Amino acid sequence: MSGAGSLQNQADRQEKKPPDNRGPEKKKGSWISIAYRLFVVVFLFVSSLYILWYLSSIPSFLSKSNVGERLGMMYAIQLKSPPLGSEIITLMGVLLLIGVYLVIDLFFLQKVSFKAKILFNLIWIIMLFGTVELFLTRYVRLNPDLYRPHPTLIWELTPNFFADRKDFHDPNNASGREYPDFPANKGRAGAIQNRINRFGMRYPDFPVKKEPGEFRFIILGDSSAFGLGVPEWCRYTDILEEKLQEAYPHRKIRIINAAVPGYTTFQMNSQMKLHMKKFKPDCLILATINDHATDYAGDKKRGPSEILMPLFNLLYRSKIYMVLRKNIFNWSFNRKLRDHKKTATKPRPTSHRVNINDSKKFQEEMINRIKSWGGSAIIISQPVRDSFLEGDTARKYRNVMREVCQSTGSLFVDINSQWTRQYSEGLFYDCVHPNREGHRKEAEILYEMIISNDVIPKNKR
Repeated sequence: MSGAGSLQNQADRQEKKPPDNRGPEKKKGSWISIAYRLFVVVFLFVSSLYILWYLSSIPSFLSKSNVGERLGMMYAIQLKSPPLGSEIITLMGVLLLIGVYLVIDLFFLQKVSFKAKILFNLIWIIMLFGTVELFLTRYVRLNPDLYRPHPTLIWELTPNFFADRKDFHDPNNASGREYPDFPANKGRAGAIQNRINRFGMRYPDFPVKKEPGEFRFIILGDSSAFGLGVPEWCRYTDILEEKLQEAYPHRKIRIINAAVPGYTTFQMNSQMKLHMKKFKPDCLILATINDHATDYAGDKKRGPSEILMPLFNLLYRSKIYMVLRKNIFNWSFNRKLRDHKKTATKPRPTSHRVNINDSKKFQEEMINRIKSWGGSAIIISQPVRDSFLEGDTARKYRNVMREVCQSTGSLFVDINSQWTRQYSEGLFYDCVHPNREGHRKEAEILYEMIISNDVIPKNKR
């Protein structure tokens, strides 16, 4: 009985023990610790976003690398796009967000299950790349360039781009040369506006659908047709549009200038296939002299294969991919230059950008395409100063233009042969590009050819 009594007394004493107050204290301390950790994580994350926001707001200066100057436009665009500074934003974004992740891992992920940690890691990786992509996109938008890379076209004009610069540089932004403001032919250039519309053309914005009775030309071409170095309203296409509008006052005349500096028939053909059908042009004007130019590789070898094109169309939208692409390309090419320096040789361009057979094929494809849309075509043999210095290769390419026009029944306008050395004096500001007076002369020649050949039908005049 005594044993049973003692057990009962022990049970009673245990029931009468005062409550343990350490439990609530522990709970209170754990909440303070969680709040502190959350504060640290949120502070670091917000600070990272602020740093990225600040970096993406800094104006960029376009890269003027010696490599870009030596290699010309195609490589220069690859060398400097996205603009300088994108690498810093990418690196800082990745490092800052990895730092935030490590803090979160230290504070919160030590005791979570393996599956939960994997899920969090996946979410955080998506957040990391999404955040860096967001700020890179903002940085590129605040620091636009006239050109942007394209998987099919190699490069294109940046839609909605506007520049009003007194020192507007040549396409590879390397030489630092300023274009004279002709016809004065002396002194610095005036402000040269380059306003690109929503379709990526140096032409005022216009409706896709034609007005009733509208006759619509579209010109595909190179820097001379683009009007490099002259104001928009002084180009031969704009002057011609005005003259034709006066000749046909009862219908709307548009000469949509879709020319892009540096373009060849390969790029023009791709441009036409991708973008031009929706505008329903009545007449196509082709104007380029870049096919015979030599480079380190032909244009056809620049882009991805047809099978991979959908993938690259998606990748080119990612600024992170474009930053990686640019820097891998720079590293690869600079390594090749160093190898050449060791062997005391210099890499030289040896390939025509478009071989002569492909040049003929692309021109025929474009003309056949416009005819299938119910239109006609004109090919312009664009003038260059001192054309006798062009050589046999350039003359062969110009003869191909003539042959294509003869075989397709298209109009051939040979301005180059009309401008002798004496005649063309004072019509150029360099060896290739016409000045204001040169553009005015071209417009007069084209106007007479269009009127005399009834390119715009008389019955709708």
